[in-house]
Amino acid sequence: MGELVLALETLHTAGICHKNLRPTNVFVNYTGHIKLSDYWHSNPGGGEYTEMRRSRKAGFTAGSTPQQHSPLSPGYGLRGKEFWRYLSPEAILSHDISVLSDWWALGIIMFEMLTGTLPFPGESPETLCKQARDSSAVLEHRFAEAKASPQAVALVKALLQADPAKRLGKGGAQEVRAHPFFQGLSPQI
Repeated sequence: MGELVLALETLHTAGICHKNLRPTNVFVNYTGHIKLSDYWHSNPGGGEYTEMRRSRKAGFTAGSTPQQHSPLSPGYGLRGKEFWRYLSPEAILSHDISVLSDWWALGIIMFEMLTGTLPFPGESPETLCKQARDSSAVLEHRFAEAKASPQAVALVKALLQADPAKRLGKGGAQEVRAHPFFQGLSPQI
């Protein structure tokens, strides 16, 4: 998790939002360190809390609509059943993807690593959003079954805040790195 945070910090500091963070885009190299892949949908302008509005300010082609530029639209390029399971509620509902969406995806990945399941198993993006808003009791039960540490539970809950204004990471990667979960893991974190 620490190396994923550092990777996201590097991207975000450079003004880039990954926008497609999920387990299939995280690799472990021969030295045991992670590498992120699939930057096809990443784009500059993601700064620490900058909203990234895909094609709303510029770039609509003649006859195109915001819906055609949605991460859920067939032409967007994020194919496969799993991709939307890592999208934040705001990305699904308003099609706005920011660096806070990357922190949400990190929370989904961490939850999946701790429990072996996705936190929101809905069969549609809309169901996922509803489950994310009403999640506290369900998540508590799944964490208890997994015997996750209190620090890990607190980190995942902070990353999976449905309201992006309350989500850990709104103050940047330093805010995430300062979480008690990372204390003592490595002097580089």
